[in-house]
Amino acid sequence: QTQTGDGNIAENEQFGNRNNNQMTQTGNGNYAGAGQYGNDNTSFITQLGNSNGALTLQFGNFNGSLVNQTGDENTSLVGQDGNANNSVVNQNGFSNESLVEQLGNNNSSGVAQMGDDNVSYVGQLGTLNNSSVFQDGNNNDSYVLQDGMGNFSDVKQIGNENGSEVYQTGDGNISGVVQTGFMNTSFVNQQGNGNGSTVLQTGA
Repeated sequence: QTQTGDGNIAENEQFGNRNNNQMTQTGNGNYAGAGQYGNDNTSFITQLGNSNGALTLQFGNFNGSLVNQTGDENTSLVGQDGNANNSVVNQNGFSNESLVEQLGNNNSSGVAQMGDDNVSYVGQLGTLNNSSVFQDGNNNDSYVLQDGMGNFSDVKQIGNENGSEVYQTGDGNISGVVQTGFMNTSFVNQQGNGNGSTVLQTGA
């Protein structure tokens, strides 16, 4: 762990073999925590700014988590339970929130938040699910829940106060959501196998 500033806290707990955890904090009042329970898990947390918080919990083997936060009062929580799950979270701005939960094997999640007061939730249950969330603006909300195998979700929000919800249950479902502008709302619910959905919302 590397810390520069005042009032920073770094906590690490490891049970198992060959787990790797690295934390770098620059600023004041930041918190970084990691718990690794299994073998060959990797966690990287980098925070630049003030009053940011990041917590990664990994249960199982060969899970990987990367969290980068730049700005103030950003929050990231990553929970992985299974094997070979991967999560990447990048936050740049003020008071962004990201929650990633992966239960199963070989799931992949990427979250990028740029701006202020954006909120992202990604839940993946099963195997080989893939989710990508990109938020550029302020006060955007994204909720993605995938339960099954081989589902894919891509959400892009560019603007302010956009809201997106994606629910996929089954196998091999694909969802794409693009929102640009102000105060767009999208709801996608797919249950079954091999379904496809595309949503494009543009505004001022």
